[in-house]
Amino acid sequence: MIDTEELVMIFAVVMLLFGANKIPELVRSMGSSVGKFKKAQKESEMNLKAFEKSVSELTVSKKTKLQETAEKL
Repeated sequence: MIDTEELVMIFAVVMLLFGANKIPELVRSMGSSVGKFKKAQKESEMNLKAFEKSVSELTVSKKTKLQETAEKL
């Protein structure tokens, strides 16, 4: 886990690299990136669930066709 001293050191390095004026812009862009990532993650989860549902429906329909054929025999 990161201690308080390490966080202060990281913040100081960021201040030296980017300057005080750029930090709010940097934080906004990081927040925006995280939001876009979460949105894409949710979208991909929904696509995966839809695919799993279609595969399970396909499997169920094949079983019923197989059962119908077996009943005819």
